[in-house]
Amino acid sequence: MDTTIKEFKAYLDRIYMFSGAMSLMGFDAQTIAPKGGIAARAKREGFFAQEVFAMTTSDTMKGFLDKLTLEADNLDPITFAMYRRAQKAYDQNIKIPPEMVGKFSELTSTAYVVWEAAKENNDFASFAPYLKELVAMTKEMLKNRQEGDDLP
Repeated sequence: MDTTIKEFKAYLDRIYMFSGAMSLMGFDAQTIAPKGGIAARAKREGFFAQEVFAMTTSDTMKGFLDKLTLEADNLDPITFAMYRRAQKAYDQNIKIPPEMVGKFSELTSTAYVVWEAAKENNDFASFAPYLKELVAMTKEMLKNRQEGDDLP
């Protein structure tokens, strides 16, 4: 079990490293990055979001969770909290295709830049199509997440 816990924590650490890099990219995009590079940045952010999401719902993660479930009562409090959080994320997200998360992240990144300009110019109409698409994608992801929840 010690090896499983060590590998599980290393896998989570890898996920957190990618997530941290994504946060830095987002901060950069919202502060000092040139606005002309939004398409490339959005594509990059979408790629990393998809990869991180795929890792949290992967067969590898499922394998760790299955092994840790058998020993959940014997885990130390920190490892148990990590396990519980990973299990919750897995359960909530397994029904959402990673590609959808990547597209949503890319859209969000692009929409943010459009929103900034729309806000500055008091021009909601230019942002409205992005908002409509964001809401539609959010609803679709929630629908995917909830599929099968009513099964016995």
